[in-house]
Amino acid sequence: MWLTWHDVISSTTLVITSHCGLRCLGCKWWDPNTPHLSTTTLTEWVVSGRFFEHYPKTHAYNIVGGDPLCYEHLPGLLTQLKSEGIMIRLWGPMVATADTLATLRPWVDEWVVYTPYPERTAYREHTGDDGMPDRYAWLAEQPPEMRLTVWAWCMPLSVSWLPDLHEKARELGARLLVTYDPRADWQAEEKDYIHRYDRLHGCLVIPVRRTHRWACPAVPMQALQSPVTMGIKWWHAHWKTQAHGWGLVG
Repeated sequence: MWLTWHDVISSTTLVITSHCGLRCLGCKWWDPNTPHLSTTTLTEWVVSGRFFEHYPKTHAYNIVGGDPLCYEHLPGLLTQLKSEGIMIRLWGPMVATADTLATLRPWVDEWVVYTPYPERTAYREHTGDDGMPDRYAWLAEQPPEMRLTVWAWCMPLSVSWLPDLHEKARELGARLLVTYDPRADWQAEEKDYIHRYDRLHGCLVIPVRRTHRWACPAVPMQALQSPVTMGIKWWHAHWKTQAHGWGLVG
């Protein structure tokens, strides 16, 4: 089921790893000289069952990386969250086999899948990974109650792919989340074009004005750390889709 407005405004965002299976152009996390987030303490709390002695029992958790699938104790963490009835939104490129994704499926209420490009060659050239078609084939086979958001990190070189990303989300019955850095070298008309997608049903556009030291720079951390704002945006996108389908508003 979709996370409700109440779930989103009562949520916690947890960065569990800075490691990622992708090698995106310009990203620091695959540079061997870049220090990574230490997960020793988090792992100790997860393994010992003391996670909630240090983190709140909110209605929902945003689990963020890097790619959360790179954290070896992810199943244990998700099990503890689910034992308290907590809704889980998993953010990342989901670089894993179909079998691994199927193993995680019972714990995850919403998948937010990082997709900077919807086309195989462009995706591979940007990320160094060729597994995107297999992951999306698996996602397309899942029942509609498994909720999905296609998460597009928009850059000046990729803005022309937004129509294809929107179509990919439609094919999957997913929402489209567009994040972008407003400080990048944009033309004014390009930024206006990006925000046009905020008028489309089932779409959200969120500028990333502040990043987290250990998180993927495409994650809208400022919005996630302002749950009321995020809840309103998420509810608005959901309402647009439920009320009007996928056409342009107004």
